[in-house]
Amino acid sequence: MPDQPTHGDVTYYDQLGVERTATTEEIRRAYRSLVKILHPDHQTDPELKQAAEKQLLRLNRMHSVLCDPTQRAAYDQYLVDEVAPPIPVEEDDHKVKLRKFLIRAGFLAAALMTLALIFWLGSQSSPSEIPSTPVGKQTAARGAELDNLRKQLQQTTKERDQARAELAQFRTPVRTGLTTGRVQFPPLPVGQSKPAVPVMTELPATAAAMPQLPVPPPALPDAAAQPVTRKLAGLWIYVRPKEGQRNENKLLYLPEFIEMTIKDDNGNLHGKYRARYRVPDQPLSPDVNFEFTGKNINGSCACNWTGIGGARGPINLQITTDNRLRFDWFATERGQQGLTNGTAVLIRRPE
Repeated sequence: MPDQPTHGDVTYYDQLGVERTATTEEIRRAYRSLVKILHPDHQTDPELKQAAEKQLLRLNRMHSVLCDPTQRAAYDQYLVDEVAPPIPVEEDDHKVKLRKFLIRAGFLAAALMTLALIFWLGSQSSPSEIPSTPVGKQTAARGAELDNLRKQLQQTTKERDQARAELAQFRTPVRTGLTTGRVQFPPLPVGQSKPAVPVMTELPATAAAMPQLPVPPPALPDAAAQPVTRKLAGLWIYVRPKEGQRNENKLLYLPEFIEMTIKDDNGNLHGKYRARYRVPDQPLSPDVNFEFTGKNINGSCACNWTGIGGARGPINLQITTDNRLRFDWFATERGQQGLTNGTAVLIRRPE
C-alpha cells in the first residue's frame, strides 16, 4: 500500500483531522476543507505551485483510501498490526482527546503558516528587498512588470484627461469656471461700459491649449478722447474699481495689486510682471512673477513668458487708449507657479 505510515508516523486520520471512527461524510468534509487551503490554483509561484500539487496528490490518496470501505478496512488492519504499541496502555479519555487536538492543531497551524508564507512572497514587489533565489527573481520580474503597467496606465490617464480638456473647450464656449482652467469674462449688463474684472483660475489636471480670449472691453467713459500712442514702454499698474462697480462673481480671483514694467529698445520689448491675487479657497500661492520679451507691432505684442520652476506660456498685449493696456496670459507649464491664467486692463503711470 503506497504511503503507508511506519511505526510512530501520523496516520491518515490525524492528517485529515478526524477520528478513526469518523463517517465517510465527515472524512469528505475534512478533505474539502484542506483542499481549499492547499489547492495549487491559489499559488502563482511555479515552485510553490509544484509543492502544492504534490501535497494535493497525497491528500487525494488519503481521501481515496478512507472513503473506500475495502481499502479503509485494509488500512485500519494495517494500523492495528503495525502501528499499535506492543503493550496496550490505557489512557484517560481526556488525554487522548487532548493529544489528538494538539496533533490536529499542529497540522492546521503548519498549513496556515505555509499559506501565509505564500502570500508574503507574492506581495514582495521591490527588487531591492527580494532575495537572490529563483523565487525572488521571479517575484522581482513580476514587480517590474507591475511597475511598467502602472506607468502605462498613468500615461493613458494623462492622455485621456488632456483629450477631455480639449473637448470641453469646444462644448463649453461661454461658462467654464474653475474646473477647466480657461479665462472667463462674465457678460456685461446692457449699457455698462466698465471692463470685466481680471480673472484668475486654477490650472486643470493637464495643461490644455491656449483658449480663445474674449473680446477686449470698451474704453471707460472718462478716458481721454485723443489719438492712441502705440508706445508700450512704461510702468503699468492695476487700479481697483470702486466698491459699487466691483464684480462680485465668486468664481473670479481678484488681484491685490498688479505691476508691469516694459522697456522698449528700438521695438524690442522686455517686460517684468508682478502681481498678487486673493485665493481664499485653494491651497495655491497667490503671487505671480514672470518675464517676457517680444516685438512692438503697432501697439501690440504676442510673445512668450517664463517664470520660476520652468513655468511658461503665451502673453498678448494690446494698447486700447493712450494710457490703457489690455493683457492676457496663460500657462502651458505650471512650474512652481500656483495660478495659471489671467486677464486685466492696466493704466500707465505718468513718468
